[in-house]
Amino acid sequence: KTADSTIYFHNNKYWLFTNIIENDGASIHDELFLFHSDKLESKDWTPHVMNPIISDVRRARPAGNIFVYNGKLIRPSQDCSKRYGYGIRLKMVFLTPKFVCYGTYGNKGHSTPT
Repeated sequence: KTADSTIYFHNNKYWLFTNIIENDGASIHDELFLFHSDKLESKDWTPHVMNPIISDVRRARPAGNIFVYNGKLIRPSQDCSKRYGYGIRLKMVFLTPKFVCYGTYGNKGHSTPT
């Protein structure tokens, strides 16, 4: 089962971010997986070598489209630690087929409880 899949074209590749339940009883909010492909309509998406790229209920679930702001790639994520959609965080992301790195955008993490 997957949830909140997001596709983004970056550095001549399509990137698919999605939450996946790998184990019975696990939450769909907990783990984010990343896949990449040279073609959008490919049947052969390559799993990222660091999968799952996030195992944290506070930032794994996608919260909208990935975008560029001030030259930085930003990935919105949901904080589901208290409930679904409790807050939103904006994280800078640097990605290649062999590496993913996240950083907090701004001086403080942008977390907005709803």
